[in-house]
Amino acid sequence: MASHRIHRRLEIEELEPRIAPVGAPGIPDLRSGSDTGLYNNDDLTNLNNSAAGKVLQFDVSGTSSGYTVALFDGGTAGSLIGTAAGNNGTVTITTHGATTLDDDEHSIVALQYKTGETSGASTGLLVTIDTTPPSASGMSLYLTADPSNDTGINDLDLITSDTTPGFDVYGGVDYWRLYRDATPVSGLTSQPGDDGGVYNPASQVNETLSAQPTG
Repeated sequence: MASHRIHRRLEIEELEPRIAPVGAPGIPDLRSGSDTGLYNNDDLTNLNNSAAGKVLQFDVSGTSSGYTVALFDGGTAGSLIGTAAGNNGTVTITTHGATTLDDDEHSIVALQYKTGETSGASTGLLVTIDTTPPSASGMSLYLTADPSNDTGINDLDLITSDTTPGFDVYGGVDYWRLYRDATPVSGLTSQPGDDGGVYNPASQVNETLSAQPTG
């Protein structure tokens, strides 16, 4: 009889489903709309989660329905900065806008959990927060001294009828764009560097504007 009970118990145990623990979600990916660097995929941003207008958005893949996906700054022992419901796919998490991320590099990780079960943490995404705008001091802007750009009496009088003139830009900043009355009129341009990546204040770039209205 005892042997029968043992076999019966084994049969019941074998019929019970074996549920694997939920895996860690994928590496968080800073969305292009939150990436304000020179490129929209360089993980450099001036958004620091300090207020509603400074929130960031991340895509997290590999999530599971029934779980909450949580985003942390500085590992799972760091600050919780946002959550979303898992959906058996990729979710977008908008940070809560309540914890300021200091100007520095931050490792952003994700995990997913439900009552009684928590996954491991994802691999971290290194995001650089930089809210300090560069200084424009030391930069100089000149209309390119060329008859096709300066169409006045001489090619140095800064008078032109060209609606797409070229400009020479001097300075030591990493990148810049040109504006007309607070409206951007050129692309975001990288300043050329010298040996070792050191920017020479005398470095020169020629930038051609997009078509401009006359007057």
